[in-house]
Amino acid sequence: MATEVIYTIDRTGAGDYTTLNAALAGVQSNYPNLVSSDVVIYLRYIGDWTGGNDTTTPSFPSLTTNYDTNYVQIETDSANRHAGVLDFDKAAIVLASSYVTVSTTDVRLVGLQISSNSFFGVWGFSGGALTIDQCVIYQASSSGNNIICGSGSIFMKGTVAYGGRYAVTYDTGTDGYIESSSAYSDRRAVTAVASSVVIAKNVIAITENPGSFNAWDGTFDSESDYNAGNDSTAPGANSIDSISTTGTFLDRLNGDLHISPSDTQGLIGGGIDLSNDPSFPVTTDINGNPFLNPPSIGAHEAGVAPTTTDYKAIFMAFNF
Repeated sequence: MATEVIYTIDRTGAGDYTTLNAALAGVQSNYPNLVSSDVVIYLRYIGDWTGGNDTTTPSFPSLTTNYDTNYVQIETDSANRHAGVLDFDKAAIVLASSYVTVSTTDVRLVGLQISSNSFFGVWGFSGGALTIDQCVIYQASSSGNNIICGSGSIFMKGTVAYGGRYAVTYDTGTDGYIESSSAYSDRRAVTAVASSVVIAKNVIAITENPGSFNAWDGTFDSESDYNAGNDSTAPGANSIDSISTTGTFLDRLNGDLHISPSDTQGLIGGGIDLSNDPSFPVTTDINGNPFLNPPSIGAHEAGVAPTTTDYKAIFMAFNF
């Protein structure tokens, strides 16, 4: 079994590093080959991030990795875990004019908050696998893309992606899973470009401009089902079309995509149990709460309210 190596990130200097960028440089120096060293690397945000964020653009190094046994996981401790909405008094990567380019293979982003104001938010470009699990990804630029799989695969679950023109995009020749997640954008929410292979289950996709742009755009794998959208494009025979965005979410425009407990459109209990999915199992929602059986569609299990509404004013204005 691989040895676990944990590096901590604390802005006050009480940890091993003060930024993710510095931590990644440390990994490159100490463990360039995770396979031969037989290690799993955990880069963990800890400490008090009140009044400060990680604003340094991370540079991902070239490492030798393995998806199952020798990977890099970037995460937070429990004290810095968000509650399904952005909370900038907890650890967050906030980039004013750049984005996160994940060019290292076999990276897992778990429980992170990432906000960018650029052409991309998170760009998977390693040719390998990128896992995005229980994250909140926000694109502050009205002309930006949020999560884009540029090469390789993105496996995404329990995640909220909102803002910008396009929320989640799988580019030509890429593949992956997107499950139990919520995507919201000005134009296309979830896009599978030609020649990509994307399986989507239990996902809500919302376009701010239905009729002009598709909430779900492209051709999705035939396994895709139990999804929802606010037009007629949700893939799957058991998916829900034409959901209303009025009153469906607690605060859609500010990124709180928790389903309202009073929703009657079938989102509550409208998904399929993915706990034993042979390819990409999902057991807990973005808040770490167990999904019911059948689960709600989207990143949040219905009836579980967020524990924080502490949005910073600069991000309150959700203007496309």
